[in-house]
Amino acid sequence: LDKVKALNAAQQEAYNQILFQFLSKKIVLLHGVTSSGKTEIYIHMIKEAIEKKQQVLYLLPEIALTVQMRDRLQRVFGTAWVSIIRSTAMQSGWRYGRNSCRLIPTM
Repeated sequence: LDKVKALNAAQQEAYNQILFQFLSKKIVLLHGVTSSGKTEIYIHMIKEAIEKKQQVLYLLPEIALTVQMRDRLQRVFGTAWVSIIRSTAMQSGWRYGRNSCRLIPTM
């Protein structure tokens, strides 16, 4: 997990605010315009969760982003940790086993 890029000052401030908000809230919204660096913040949050032996479900807002995001996450976390589940499979009740993977971008 050493391939995670350092956050710039604005990203680091947002990351710190997210961590602070999670102390008292279960849900935190990260809002930003396209190309504002949200994905790098998500990657840092994912890295932290994996280090705590937690699982991550990363939902993509648009099917067109799937290949790009899968490739990016695999470059950072490795191919063994990233799997893709289509939303139709989730709707039909299909489930991953608890230990089959830790990071699942879905569409």
